[in-house]
Amino acid sequence: MTFHLNVRVAWHDNRWNGTVCNDPLLNSYCLDLERIRSSRLDLKEIQFKGRLFADIPPDDLPPCKAESSAFMNQHQWVRTVEHPYASNKKTQQTHGHLLKTNIPVPPYSTFAVPFYWMLRGNQDELQSQLPRNSLQTKIRPFLHPGSFPKPASAPSATCSSAD
Repeated sequence: MTFHLNVRVAWHDNRWNGTVCNDPLLNSYCLDLERIRSSRLDLKEIQFKGRLFADIPPDDLPPCKAESSAFMNQHQWVRTVEHPYASNKKTQQTHGHLLKTNIPVPPYSTFAVPFYWMLRGNQDELQSQLPRNSLQTKIRPFLHPGSFPKPASAPSATCSSAD
């Protein structure tokens, strides 16, 4: 069986070689992606320009680390990840126990986001593939079926952008 993998990577001015861009302020791609733009610290990126991710403490890495900007890195580096629901007040009961985790990233590796799983239009199909004894949350902090499956007896709910 053949599978296709499509991974979005942030533009890089030095061949995605595992370094911070040589001139981070001129990388317009980093301004276009909300996930990068909202987390950018320009002075810190200038401080680390051209340096290997492997030589930078995980908390000081640029936000493009989450957009596969170092996928051609020949050196192992460490990425710290924090579950997006861990600090959300509505999800303290279900996700509040999740801690930041340091993940060693092997050379020439990256992270892939399962966008298919995140699309609302695919949730009924994905829900039908879950085992019957999977997580059945009685209290759903917000309506996002990919993270909080519908209880077996609950009517279908419509997600809104405010969820």
